[in-house]
Parts: sequence; structure tokens; C-alpha cells
Amino acid sequence: MERVEVVVTNRVGSNLVILDPCEDGEVKISVSVGGKDVGYVIVAEEGVVVLRAGRERL
Repeated sequence: MERVEVVVTNRVGSNLVILDPCEDGEVKISVSVGGKDVGYVIVAEEGVVVLRAGRERL
């Protein structure tokens, strides 16, 4: 799987969502709102989803 960038637009503005594969079979989903990295979600192969804060606190 290669890196995929998706722009999600709503009435407030555009959010950038990046799907980035990791070495261990997980997929890192980064979320950027208004140009700020607000966090990311790690989706493990087993279907476990962990929400972690990014550079900015949620």
C-alpha cells in the first residue's frame, strides 16, 4: 500500500487526511485541520484502533 492523501471539505473548511503505511503492517492516518497537524490514528492489522494525540493537543 502506498501513501494516500485525501482532502475532506465541509462548511468549516478543508481537512487533510493522510493514510501512511508503517513497516509492521499498521496504517498511520494523520489528520490536519486548517494546516495544523491535530493527531493521528494507528489502525493495526488485527483491527485494533488506537487514537493518539499528534503535535497539537486535541
